[in-house]
Amino acid sequence: MSIIRQLVLVFAVLAIGFGAYWASQTKERAGDAPEIMEKVRLAVPKGIITAPVLLAQSRGLFAEAGLDVAYEDAYSSGKTAFEAMLRGEADVSIVATTPVVANSFSRDDFFIFCTFTTSYEGVKVIARQDLGVKTASDLKGKTVGFVPGTISQLFLDSLLAYNRILPQEVNAQPIKPQNASALLNSGEMQAVSIWEPHAYTALKDNQGSAVKVPSSSVYRISICTASTKDFAAKSPNVLKKIILALKRTTAFMNDQPAQAQKELGKLINMDQEPLTLFWKETSFRLSLDQVLLMTMENEAAWMIANRYKDDRLIPDFTRFVYCAPLEEIDPQAVTIVRQQG
Repeated sequence: MSIIRQLVLVFAVLAIGFGAYWASQTKERAGDAPEIMEKVRLAVPKGIITAPVLLAQSRGLFAEAGLDVAYEDAYSSGKTAFEAMLRGEADVSIVATTPVVANSFSRDDFFIFCTFTTSYEGVKVIARQDLGVKTASDLKGKTVGFVPGTISQLFLDSLLAYNRILPQEVNAQPIKPQNASALLNSGEMQAVSIWEPHAYTALKDNQGSAVKVPSSSVYRISICTASTKDFAAKSPNVLKKIILALKRTTAFMNDQPAQAQKELGKLINMDQEPLTLFWKETSFRLSLDQVLLMTMENEAAWMIANRYKDDRLIPDFTRFVYCAPLEEIDPQAVTIVRQQG
C-alpha cells in the first residue's frame, strides 16, 4: 500500500473516530440543553411532601431536562390533582397511592411511573391533650377529623385497627386539609388525621395543648408521579425527562439539605424548623419497590373490608405501575418482583 493510501486510511479512521466522539458529546450535552422542548401539563399539590417537584420547577430542572411545563399547584391534595388528570386537565399528576387504588377498581387507563418521596411520618394524628387525647386508645368516643378518600382517612383507619379500636367507636368527621388546625383549635375536633405541613401547623397553632399521637410506623406514605396510559404512549420521552429532573433534584436535596430547605421555605412560606424535621423523617429517593405494591394491595383490602368498594377481588397492581422509564434512567431503583416472559 502506498504512503498516500495509508495516509488517506489514517485520516478516514480519525474522521470516523472524531465524528463518533462529537456525536456522543452532543448527545450528552442534549441532556443539559436539549434542542426540543416537549410540553407537559403537570398537576401538583403545593406542600412540603411534594418538595422535589416544587424545587425541580423553581430551579429550572424540568426545563434543563427538556420540558416545557404548564405547572398548576393550586390543588389541595394529591387526590384533587389526580382527579384533574383523569378529567383530562393535566397529563401528569403528583399523588399518593390511595387515590390510585380507589380508582383502580373502576378503570385502568393510568399508572404510577415513579416514586420520589417516602415517609412513615408524612401523615400524622394531631390531638388535643387538654381534651383527653394523648394516645391512640384515647381516640375512643372522640371526634376526629379526616380528609375523605386520601391517605388521611387510610392512616386513621390503620391506626385504629393497629390499636384494636373499632371504627364505630370513633366519631370520624370529614374535613378540608386547610381547616385542620382551626378545627382543632376550636375544640370542634379533638384530633385530626392530616399530612404535612398541616400537621406541623396544627401543632404550632395549638402549642401547649396539641400533641402528636404515637403511630408505631403503621403506614408508609409514597408520593408518586402518575400519568394516563394514553399520554405515556404519545409522549414516552416526557416521562423519562420528568424522572431525570427529579433524580437531579433529589440528589441536590440529599447533598445540600440546608440550601434545599432554604429554597423550599421560600416557595411554601415555611420556617426552617419544620423543614429540618421533615428532612429527618423523609427519604428522597427515586424508586419503584415491592413495598409500593404491598401498600396498594393493603389499601385495596382496606377499601373492600370497609365497604368503600363492592369488589371482592384486589386488583393486580403490577398493571398500575409502569417501570420502563425509571429502569432506563436508574435501573437499580426498580426492585419490584415481576413475572418473566
